[in-house]
Amino acid sequence: MIKLDAVAWLDSGARYTEFSCVYEFIIRRGPHGHFKKSLNPQRPHLESIQADIEELGRKGQWFKVIKRLAALARAQNWSTVAYDAFFRSDYGLLYSVLSDLQTLESLRGLSQKSVRIELDVLVTRLGGLQLRDKGLEKITRELLSGDYTRAVPQLQQIVNEGAKARLEKIHYSSM
Repeated sequence: MIKLDAVAWLDSGARYTEFSCVYEFIIRRGPHGHFKKSLNPQRPHLESIQADIEELGRKGQWFKVIKRLAALARAQNWSTVAYDAFFRSDYGLLYSVLSDLQTLESLRGLSQKSVRIELDVLVTRLGGLQLRDKGLEKITRELLSGDYTRAVPQLQQIVNEGAKARLEKIHYSSM
């Protein structure tokens, strides 16, 4: 099994984005004794997803817990309405900004001009969010100044607090 992580420039979104795909290599003995090799995208393994949920919960990465819960629900043909609504909320959009910021952080060879363009796009996306009481003004000022290293942990905290509150709401509403 192999996980491929990549970063690509999306002209449509005018931004860098990270994506990944998990592949499973399967080697089987064919009917005539020959080995057959195939490369297939990984099927969701329920036990693996459940283990991820538990590990991410221990680490307090609540947004990722919700992502795995949604994957688990999809794999079992359960409703994902509550999860999808959260992904479309301001917290989901904020997670997207956080993810793009982390991608930017990992691209060390970008010119200052490219970094500035990316930060301006992220600031614009933050401006459309309704989470004003969560400290986004301070984060926006840091991004405008070009200092994005302190923004990542602050955004992670905001996203995870929102995700934890949503998990509690989903849990209580399903009881």
